[in-house]
Formats: sequence, C-alpha cells, structure tokens
Amino acid sequence: MNFLPLAAYVKESGVIKAPVEDVWAVVSKIHQWEPIHSGLKKTEKIYDDKGEETQFVRWDFKDEHEIICRVEALDHLDYMIKFSTNWSKLPLEYVGVVTTIRLFPITYGFCKGYTLLVMDGEYTSDVNPGKI
Repeated sequence: MNFLPLAAYVKESGVIKAPVEDVWAVVSKIHQWEPIHSGLKKTEKIYDDKGEETQFVRWDFKDEHEIICRVEALDHLDYMIKFSTNWSKLPLEYVGVVTTIRLFPITYGFCKGYTLLVMDGEYTSDVNPGKI
C-alpha cells in the first residue's frame, strides 16, 4: 500500500511520582536511557574522529534495531529536550521524526511535588499512520 506524503503529530503525557529535578536528571541524559526504556539494550554517545563528544547518540534495541538520534535542543531551565532520528539500521515506516519532551512541576493539588511529562512526536513524509 502506498501512502501520500503527510505529517502526523502524536502527543503523550503522564504524571511521574517524583520531583521535576529528579526526573530531569534521568530524562536529560538521552545517552543513558536503558533503565527507563525497556526495549533498549545499549545506548552510547557518539564521538568524532578527534574523540570529542558530538550531539549524536546511538540506541541499540533488543530486537536488533539501531537508531542514531541527534539532540537538537537541551534546556535545563525549562526542562525540555528535543531530538531527531537521523539514521536507522532497518527501514522505518517514516522518513523523519522529531521528539520533544517537556517536564512541568506540579505545584498544587493531590499530585503536588510530582512531575507532568509531555512528549510530542512529529512524524513526517510517507508515514504509515498505522505504524505510529
């Protein structure tokens, strides 16, 4: 089945029973996500020819899939990270994706002291809506 070029936008959210600073300490380290993503086997930073750190991270999944992501933005004041998929070992059902994760402290009510996590995914070009 062929799909027309289009874009899809997905938004997920959830409340985490931890202060925003503690959640950010984990989420902001995209190269160390094995403990929070059950599908990941290994994650690592990518270094250039001179041994210097780049903005790229490799994710190796348990199903043998491999993705290289680029950190587009990292804002420690507003608790926001944005990253894009730049390369995939296996063909993807879409050409590109940009993911943004934002954290918000919950300051009132029965969840006071917890964290609201909001994740946006923008899938572009030839996306198969059934695969998102």
